[in-house]
Amino acid sequence: MVGGVSPRYVCGMRNYASGKLLNDLEARLNDQLQRLNEWAGYPEQELVARPAPGKWSVVEIVEHMSLSSEHYLKGLQRAYADPRSRFVRAEQYKAGPLGEWSVRSMDPGVEGRIRMKMRTMDRFVPKADLDKPREVFQRFRGILNGFLALLPQAREMGIQGPRIVSTLGPVLKFRIGDALRFPVAHQQRHMLQIARTLEQLGGGGSPP
Repeated sequence: MVGGVSPRYVCGMRNYASGKLLNDLEARLNDQLQRLNEWAGYPEQELVARPAPGKWSVVEIVEHMSLSSEHYLKGLQRAYADPRSRFVRAEQYKAGPLGEWSVRSMDPGVEGRIRMKMRTMDRFVPKADLDKPREVFQRFRGILNGFLALLPQAREMGIQGPRIVSTLGPVLKFRIGDALRFPVAHQQRHMLQIARTLEQLGGGGSPP
């Protein structure tokens, strides 16, 4: 077992063009920010309503994304701000095997298919004040903008450097590029969940 993952499920390393990878991340983040801003226009009662017992509301999904993504954002910010960090700027980025597996497992892809259901760790279960959905949206908006603000540094300094501790703890550390890719893939997964939640509530996925 490697970090709780059976080796037979771990993908091999994969090379990516660094510039294209960062451009794709920027496009995804901007799309996620746009969708978040659109959903913020919904009536508050729709944002806090649960589609079924035991299912999360929109605001709970947004809070969950904040709890997870903020962990990676802070780790990346520390790495890029630390003068002791040693980065390599290269045209090709080699993803780590566990990083590649984690991203592929999380990302719904263009077909919008959830490949693997995962149990949420207790510390990432949303416990937000559901009476203040706008504040929850604002917090996540700041996180998305934080990732976008990191991309110029990533382009200048590179995406190969110190390892970033994952939300599983020191047992699994991501390469810099994977620590950028993973939260964006995780967010994409939950953006799809939000759209489906609103459809179940009769919102149709677009603001009224």
